[in-house]
Amino acid sequence: METPEKEGISKTFINKLKMYGIKCENGFGIFDLYIKTKDSKPNIAITIIGKNNNRYSLIEDYLFYHDQYVANNWIVKAYYTYDLIDNMDKIAKDLKKQLEEIENETDK
Repeated sequence: METPEKEGISKTFINKLKMYGIKCENGFGIFDLYIKTKDSKPNIAITIIGKNNNRYSLIEDYLFYHDQYVANNWIVKAYYTYDLIDNMDKIAKDLKKQLEEIENETDK
């Protein structure tokens, strides 16, 4: 089954990340999107809190998904809708910087 295209703040954020050269994919579960990194580096999963989405019991599902993804070497981030509206450029720049740092780390 194909994941439906995002809309609203999720679509706007994905487009902003793409403007910064960050390749992201539609997320799954409670995650709106994810960023796949090179090789065995941690991927980044992102959920946006505060959207009109009543499908999830957010706290319980977030904790479950958070723990599962972290256990599999993912970085999990959550942003509030209002933070994205007010600071989308800064958040995108910070994510780009973090992604570059992750991809430039040497394996130990």
